[in-house]
Amino acid sequence: MADSKITELGELATAPAATDILPIVDIGAPSVTKKITVANLFSEFIRTEIITYVDLLAQDEDGYLALRLWQDETVSVFITPEGSAPRSCIVSTTPGVGNMTGTATINGTDADGTVIQEVFTINDASPTVYETDRAFSTVTNIVIDRTDTSTNPRYTFGWGDRIGLPNYPFGAISDVLKVALNGIMQVFGVDYVVNATYGTITPSGAIQPTGDVYIIYIKNSVLI
Repeated sequence: MADSKITELGELATAPAATDILPIVDIGAPSVTKKITVANLFSEFIRTEIITYVDLLAQDEDGYLALRLWQDETVSVFITPEGSAPRSCIVSTTPGVGNMTGTATINGTDADGTVIQEVFTINDASPTVYETDRAFSTVTNIVIDRTDTSTNPRYTFGWGDRIGLPNYPFGAISDVLKVALNGIMQVFGVDYVVNATYGTITPSGAIQPTGDVYIIYIKNSVLI
């Protein structure tokens, strides 16, 4: 069997064990054929991470800024700091007399420390709530650009129930393997949904004050 081709070898009829060995060519000068275990091969393609967020704050639509006049401004000092987990941001509008129009731009960083931004285009005749797709680990500022001349419009600024994870985007929504909220295992599609693009989990119910979230997921899965 010393001179047999790989195609002439017997086939492994069961799932490979982590310690099973495969041949691999190490491209160097010169190239050398070596061996590698199944575990080491796939460790570079699939990495599982466990994230625990403890004592989360409940959603609070005016947690950062309570009712403020809708006007041109940049606010970078807030009444209440962010929670312990990256969270979506909420802008709630309360029009006065006439349509409330303009933009609300939120600047900050995500769970990886990357600078992110989300912009809401406002055109409201009745109270409206806007929630970011992204989850903000820190909020640098909110920039209001008012374009209307209505009477006494107001807005509030706070955080939502959407939770962010580091090392996104995910390969698929199924990369989130397990989610537990306050010690209770959650069911995908029933108790929470996943956005693979923005790396967020949105519970179907509200996060309770001092709630704990436990998440197991595959981070940055690389397609082979």
